[in-house]
Amino acid sequence: MEYQIIYGNRTTLGIQITPEGHVVVRAPRHYPKRKIRQFVRMKKEWIHKKAEGRKTDAWYINAQPYQKEEKVQYLNSALEIFTVKADYYAALMGISYAQIEVTEKYGQWGKCTKDGRLLFNWRLILAPEEVLDYVVINTLARVKNYPFLTIRMVEQVMPDFQVWKQWLKERSILLWSRE
Repeated sequence: MEYQIIYGNRTTLGIQITPEGHVVVRAPRHYPKRKIRQFVRMKKEWIHKKAEGRKTDAWYINAQPYQKEEKVQYLNSALEIFTVKADYYAALMGISYAQIEVTEKYGQWGKCTKDGRLLFNWRLILAPEEVLDYVVINTLARVKNYPFLTIRMVEQVMPDFQVWKQWLKERSILLWSRE
């Protein structure tokens, strides 16, 4: 897909479709091209849809980095939120775990270890609450170590989990728009 990148004095990353159907990506100065490519790939369907109708429209994400204090607050909040959610869903599902840790690994939202630890990516707290619920439920279901039963367990607790799984698949880059 061809697109023009215009760097400027801005804090958001945005895509615009011109009336002629050309794709223009507006980005902050020195914003990595790798992240622009990821953003464009994520919005590929949207771009094609808008380009076909040749409508002028825009889609923005914040590209300003987190300040250290801000990130510490998010980490603390995430630990508290995930503890409450994991306790609730573990009791509901009849599952126990050892402890919760908050991580920041690109592409990994939730993980359970053999020793019963649950690891959650703090950036999930920037997503809709149902996405957090889905990841917590899915991670807890994997504690039992029955891969073929995981989806069934998730579906029993959250029948609409596919909606939130798809949200995470399509929009996860939004959670990484700031570093």
